[in-house]
Amino acid sequence: MYKVLIIEDDLQLALTIKDFLDKDKYTVKIITDGSHGYKAARNFNFDLVVLDIMLPRRDGFSIARQLRAEQIDTPILMLTNKKEVDHIVTGFNCGTDAYLAKPFNLRELMCRIEGLLNRPPSQKKSLLQAGRLTLNLNTYQVYFGKKQVVLRNKELEILKYLMKKRNYIVTREQILNNVWEFDKEPYISTVDAHISNIRSKISREFGHKILKTIHGVGFKLIGV
Repeated sequence: MYKVLIIEDDLQLALTIKDFLDKDKYTVKIITDGSHGYKAARNFNFDLVVLDIMLPRRDGFSIARQLRAEQIDTPILMLTNKKEVDHIVTGFNCGTDAYLAKPFNLRELMCRIEGLLNRPPSQKKSLLQAGRLTLNLNTYQVYFGKKQVVLRNKELEILKYLMKKRNYIVTREQILNNVWEFDKEPYISTVDAHISNIRSKISREFGHKILKTIHGVGFKLIGV
């Protein structure tokens, strides 16, 4: 299931896009202003961002530019009312991956979305690393040094999110929002149980602690 974030102040257009996407293949989050849209793209693990340029509170160019400056490489499909070459060049210079001018055909939008989601990942992007801990995004295999760590699906997803956010403290709510589907509401204790399993499997096998609990806040991946 792909997670798509639509940052678009035209709510009717955003809802039309959401309804057009296959509900068995995509879950969609809609945000109608740039400031909240940036925070969602930065803090949550989406597979694709559909980003309008002209937004309240913050424009799409600045959102894309800051996400890339923070090394967030989520594919960005930029939407705009303008077809000027300078506008398109500015968007690509900000780090967007594709561009679509309004009005557009929904089938063309679908082709752009599928093209971005199905791109072969580069070798650099296919590996997440934190010290001696490595997660291969193609095979979903985890290694500590040269030894494999066997994790269950949700444990892998949690570790993936923590490794992507390794320079930040991550809250339990962020883990819930990124690892479970939008319409699912597991208990906070479920996160704690999975975190405990990840810790146990790595510390028991390799004698290294990889997660620090920040009391009252959440967790942070620590040097391994």
